[in-house]
Amino acid sequence: IQGTAAVTVGTLIAASRGAGSQLSEQKIVFLGAGSAGCGIAEQIIAQIVREGLSEEEARQRVFMVDRFGLLTDGMPNLLPFQNKLVQKREQLQSWDTTSEALS
Repeated sequence: IQGTAAVTVGTLIAASRGAGSQLSEQKIVFLGAGSAGCGIAEQIIAQIVREGLSEEEARQRVFMVDRFGLLTDGMPNLLPFQNKLVQKREQLQSWDTTSEALS
């Protein structure tokens, strides 16, 4: 996981710089919230914190989606390593989730 995470973080930093921004300005979505994806997400969060955001702010920029949808607080059957990567439902209230708005 660490080697894959290092390559992923490096690639995201390079892509962000190429776009004239920092990784901390991006939002990252994972399709898959298993141990590998969550381990990579934790390394991305660590990099975002190194760029100046708080850990809470960094975690709000990383979204984990598994077969049941976006990981949110209160979901049943979350694994221990997934718990720190959930989004708070109250912060998602303003999202437009109608099927026409999603792509």
